[in-house]
Amino acid sequence: MGMLDWFTGKKSASTAQPVNGGDVWHTIHEPSMGAWQRNEEIEVSKNDQMRHHAVFACVSLITRDIGKLKIKTKKKVDGVMQPCDSRVNSLLAKPNEFQNWQQFAEAWATSKSTSGNTYVLKVRNIFGDVWKLHILNPERTKPLVDPNGNVFYQVRRDRLFNLDEDVVFPASEIIHDRFNCFYHPLVGLSPITACALSASQGISIQRNAQAFFANASRPSGILVAPGAISESTGAELKANWDRNYSGMGNGRTAVLGDGMTYVPISVAANDAQLVEQLKLSGEIVCTALVCQPLKLVLLLYQAVKLVITMIFIIVTACSITLSQSKLYSIST
Repeated sequence: MGMLDWFTGKKSASTAQPVNGGDVWHTIHEPSMGAWQRNEEIEVSKNDQMRHHAVFACVSLITRDIGKLKIKTKKKVDGVMQPCDSRVNSLLAKPNEFQNWQQFAEAWATSKSTSGNTYVLKVRNIFGDVWKLHILNPERTKPLVDPNGNVFYQVRRDRLFNLDEDVVFPASEIIHDRFNCFYHPLVGLSPITACALSASQGISIQRNAQAFFANASRPSGILVAPGAISESTGAELKANWDRNYSGMGNGRTAVLGDGMTYVPISVAANDAQLVEQLKLSGEIVCTALVCQPLKLVLLLYQAVKLVITMIFIIVTACSITLSQSKLYSIST
């Protein structure tokens, strides 16, 4: 169905409703057995996920590899695909007024890697030809379906694209590239879904380490008295200790009397295996994003032959899927 179907009544955006299945990775419903019954679900924000070094590095590597690809137009001649001149070349060289092809391709791959969906708005001239392509914010774009099965896309207002109010576009005006459609055919799923808990674990480890080193690398502990003390005396000792020997008071010399001792209670980094846990979280992220830990220097390989093999795997596993789907979407 095309734009003429709007006038014949075959399409109706007023009765279209949003589909379900998106944004499922923002909440981890079962971080431990029985967690959802106890309302112990973990809310995972997108900003927290992108702060993890492995997530950031994997997404950056994949999108930069996609941006390096040069695009060519071809047509089939006697059953063989051969290069040809096309009016699409100028559009792809400069898809819009603020992006060149490399930036456009990187934005496409970034949106698909982080949200599972890429929405591209077609801007037409007075002759009906596409002369601009804008990559929309996936968090401000929503697929809709009317009772007849027609697909629309609701785009929230955005000054960058001259949208002063929310607009509903027919599917013919939006390029929707998605993958991992496990819950709905119109809703893609980001690979971050499979590594959200590991990324959150890595962020928690780094925050814990930051708090530890901010405390002058001294673990928290307790003051132990040899005998019984009253509640008021304990509160006074605690307040005095926090005031003089915590925060900016780190490094001062404490004088303890009456047989009192300071006993650390924090778990040592070696006992908690923080380095191994942080490395494991990074490796799990690489597994979900199909990016080899070799390129993130999480694993070190000595054999040159193995290194070359892994680089070949990176190119074939990471970039080909995204690039092929993108080129097919543009060509159609």
